[in-house]
Amino acid sequence: MARNLKGLFKLMELDSITPDKSLLHDLTKFIEEDNLKHQRMPSKTYSPSSMNCIRNMYYKVTGATSYPNNNYGLVGICDSGSSRHESLQRIIYKMGKSGLDIEYVNVGDYIRSRGLTDISIISECEPSKGKFETKLFSNKYNMSFLVDGIIRYKGVYYILEIKTESTFKFNARKGVDDKHLMQAKSYAMVLEIDKVMFLYENRDICLLKPFILEVTQDDKIMVINLIKSCNNYVKIESVPPKPEVSDKICTYCNYAKQCAGE
Repeated sequence: MARNLKGLFKLMELDSITPDKSLLHDLTKFIEEDNLKHQRMPSKTYSPSSMNCIRNMYYKVTGATSYPNNNYGLVGICDSGSSRHESLQRIIYKMGKSGLDIEYVNVGDYIRSRGLTDISIISECEPSKGKFETKLFSNKYNMSFLVDGIIRYKGVYYILEIKTESTFKFNARKGVDDKHLMQAKSYAMVLEIDKVMFLYENRDICLLKPFILEVTQDDKIMVINLIKSCNNYVKIESVPPKPEVSDKICTYCNYAKQCAGE
């Protein structure tokens, strides 16, 4: 047994079975540069995903220079998340076609049927063609966002929001993540749907945990007041005081450099 282990360790030292570092270097460099090449300047609009920090909101809406993290690992995680979004959206769409009491609603049709004239539909979803996301713009709140979908489940309408996360986070998941609350409240405020169905998926083994968040009128008023406050800072051209936010929000913020210098 000892001789076998020694032989295994000997094999592990051979160059022929060690990772090719030159290939790894070229691969990661290409991914990071390609992502940077296709990167677009953020629009000067509010985004539901940035509503956790008024400074982030201010920098984005005033067109401050952003410095997104192009680390190839983060790029890969985002790409993986997008792929899983599409797979889950496709499954939910097929569920409705199989006779179950669930419908993947065309977001554009829903907006038109409800007379939500404040919302401009920038890009329509086409579930039958495999296109499930809808890009929207709220003229009233100067807010741009992508909606994973609206579903009607057992007669009740829900805004669908899909999130992927690591096993560690998933195992500890007992409800909607605090950092996702403002995003959900913003969606509910604009779309006038008070229930948001979150589907959290373990990106490692693809298990799911669904949670339903009910957004109140007070929640919506809080979002409206936050936007009004930021608009006031924009009007007087003054950066808002730095709010108390979690370190993780700062770590992945595209405006961390500007914020640190204020």
